[in-house]
Amino acid sequence: MEEINNIRNDYLLPIENKKLEKLNHKDGYITSLELLEQINFFRKQEGNKTELQHKTLLEIIRDEFNEEIREQKILLSFYKKETGNGALREYPMYILTYEQGKQVLMRESKFVRKSVIKYIQALEEKNNFSEKDRLLLKLFSTNPLEVKESYQALLKMETEPLKKEITHQKEIITGLTKGMGEKDKRTIINQVVRRGGVQATVERWNALYYEFGKVEHCNLKTRVQNYIKKTGKKISRIDYIEKELKKIDKLFNIACKLFESDIDEIIEQYKKLQ
Repeated sequence: MEEINNIRNDYLLPIENKKLEKLNHKDGYITSLELLEQINFFRKQEGNKTELQHKTLLEIIRDEFNEEIREQKILLSFYKKETGNGALREYPMYILTYEQGKQVLMRESKFVRKSVIKYIQALEEKNNFSEKDRLLLKLFSTNPLEVKESYQALLKMETEPLKKEITHQKEIITGLTKGMGEKDKRTIINQVVRRGGVQATVERWNALYYEFGKVEHCNLKTRVQNYIKKTGKKISRIDYIEKELKKIDKLFNIACKLFESDIDEIIEQYKKLQ
């Protein structure tokens, strides 16, 4: 029964670290950007001239869902926006389920809260009942075999596209990384993850390890904890991937996919220093 509960918990808040341009309402999610737009629209309708800033909304989401974020059930995502000089820059955002979006609204006025909830409900009504929705519902079946089968189907549904993207990305970066050793790749991983400040660094590491676990069909955190318990040796997750699993190349390829806007620049800079 504990195994079944763990499977269900993995999908109670099925947030994926998707790119904004690939997101649509059929997925059943709403971005913090869209939520912000609706909140400010109805604040204005109410006569409230105070505009909510996106960074403030992100702080509210972190406070409201600190446990889910800590457990990696909600992951930080990124969107690109043009700056004043025409350059593209990455900014953080969150992708929430409709229910999570409604929960965030508890801090708004009654008028704004009711109005935005109606907007979210309208999105819900437009949704098609997808194959993924059906599989998610089966997770709550009383038949353990059905739960496990739906879990495996969901896992395949999530990881197969990621594997294809990683393979494609690997082909693209082969020329850039030719002759580059494992230590070089680890250095670049550290550099790309640490871009964007302390909070972004933590969330980037979480996203990277989460995607690695999906591709490898493992709970990396649990693996490391079991290793420490068994050997008595302290080891970080990246050390475990590099030294025990011998898969730093795979972690590097995933980093290239997740942070592709940064990776080319860092590789070029790194090569100039060699």
